[in-house]
Amino acid sequence: RHECLEIPGHFRDIKVDRETSMLFCILDQENEGICPLALTQWLTQRHNELAQLLSSTLNRGSRTELDRADEGHRQSPAVSSRLLSQHDVIRYGEDDLMHFLQS
Repeated sequence: RHECLEIPGHFRDIKVDRETSMLFCILDQENEGICPLALTQWLTQRHNELAQLLSSTLNRGSRTELDRADEGHRQSPAVSSRLLSQHDVIRYGEDDLMHFLQS
């Protein structure tokens, strides 16, 4: 889960379009599935960075700070993805998202 993914050289220049095999869309630890897995992990990291930035901006504390609640930091309860609702997510426009991802 926390290891670097080695993308095989022959996959690095592939552009996914309507003619690309569906194998490039199904997450897997190896072969074609490593491409969407790497993309998903990267997007998850960017989302977490954005959520952490927003959390610190709103003075709620980051996950690291929340984990140290015993040191006097405010603690918010974790929300399972199965119970996720609108008030647990950040909504932003496509342009804002692309600007964040490119920075």
